[in-house]
Amino acid sequence: MEAEENYVTPETEFLPCPVPHSVRSYALRVVGDSMTSPVGRSYPEGMVIYIDPERPASVGDRVIARLIKNGRPDGVTFKQLASDGDRCYLKPLNPHHPPIFDEFQIIGKVIGGFVYD
Repeated sequence: MEAEENYVTPETEFLPCPVPHSVRSYALRVVGDSMTSPVGRSYPEGMVIYIDPERPASVGDRVIARLIKNGRPDGVTFKQLASDGDRCYLKPLNPHHPPIFDEFQIIGKVIGGFVYD
């Protein structure tokens, strides 16, 4: 999906964030199963994740990243930040999805995930 700054529609739902966060934090609903893990922490489709763009991300953190192809933005994804030596890449938690080795820019660190009915 494309990333938009301050993108609010009439359908936008505002949810309180239950963890400490910056004023620029926002929430997204997970789409797809790439972050659904067969073991351990999992983010199934429909889960609400909270993102803080002001928190630095480290290897192992879950992040929102803007993909870049041919020097231009090419969508946004939710993955785990991983590294192989000096090279960072984006790793899905679902082993049925391939890692992303394309160029990317981290635009926020996931600070929590919750299921709302």
